Amino acid sequence: MVLPEDPQFKLHKEVPYLLVRFEASENITKERKIELFDYYLERDMDELLKLITDMIEEFVAESESSEYGGG
Repeated sequence: MVLPEDPQFKLHKEVPYLLVRFEASENITKERKIELFDYYLERDMDELLKLITDMIEEFVAESESSEYGGG
């Protein structure tokens, strides 16, 4: 998790986020930032974990689809 205090934090907003990377090959890496808005963080832990897991699975599916012939 990259928080606003972290030197790698690059957004101009004060919103923490998860940086997810998908390595399709040695030369191709895709990234997605999943911003953790306050209204996400107000959910109970199980609901938040499911939401984040769903977002990551969607990113992986989109990445695989575009890399391995589906879009």
